Amino acid sequence: MKLPANREWDELSGWYDNNSPGFPSAETSKLPPDLKAGRGPVRLRCVPDECCDLAFLLGDTFNPAVNLDIDPVVLKEEEQREIARIDREGVWGIVAEAWNGEEWVHADSCWGFIGDDFKDYFPDAMHAAIAALKAFKHCPTCGRPERQKRYLAGG
Repeated sequence: MKLPANREWDELSGWYDNNSPGFPSAETSKLPPDLKAGRGPVRLRCVPDECCDLAFLLGDTFNPAVNLDIDPVVLKEEEQREIARIDREGVWGIVAEAWNGEEWVHADSCWGFIGDDFKDYFPDAMHAAIAALKAFKHCPTCGRPERQKRYLAGG
């Protein structure tokens, strides 16, 4: 499946070799297999949604009391087709992550997509991963992510 066209995403999710702080090199032993394999510091993962129940997925879509203008027989047939699609294609979540120099950091996620319906959410997830990557601050000397400073009240 091809991701939507986004030049910035294409540049960040592909392999690059620069020595800027925070961007790992291919020799770094702490790199996850994704980065060693030539992918960049942002990624989208599609994960099976094992917690979603059928009532949540279907909602009122096929409820004849809510859809008064649709024949109940037709609604029941459509509901059976949708249940068959769920059984056939599964339910998925999409997780957007960014590499902070030491680990993958969750940027955004959304769950409850049937089959490949999550494709429409790709642009939002891609932007979330890019924004998370840009928000990381790194030590200019060692390139490791800087920890947020915590200030104590009165101190």
